[in-house]
Amino acid sequence: MSDERDLATRLAPHRRAICDRVAQAWRSHAPKSTVLLSAPQRSVAVAEALTAAWFSWLDNTRDVGVIRALAEEQVRQGLIYSAASNLARAFTEAITDLIEVDEHYTATALRLTQHFTAAWLDHVAMQHELRGRIR
Repeated sequence: MSDERDLATRLAPHRRAICDRVAQAWRSHAPKSTVLLSAPQRSVAVAEALTAAWFSWLDNTRDVGVIRALAEEQVRQGLIYSAASNLARAFTEAITDLIEVDEHYTATALRLTQHFTAAWLDHVAMQHELRGRIR
């Protein structure tokens, strides 16, 4: 089994905890003017979308289309780069905190999560460039 699928299987039972931590971080760090923050349930939706895309990306052997679609949708809904950066950091921390029990899985989780979030941030930036409003 690949590292990606093995990690996804190991973290699957923690999916709700990941979403909750990311949503909490989103509510704490997102700019108050961000459209995505207009309702408390929206922060949960953002966290769920990010988590679902990450699991899908792991299951589909790093399919960048999953990341691109997520970035397109979230930028369309008002996500700004600085908020995405905070969200990426919170997401990485949530994943690595949940997998800390095993050195191999911790290193794998960190490597894969950083790769995923870097690609996602690149696509968020690209979407802003395409829309002519990078912040």
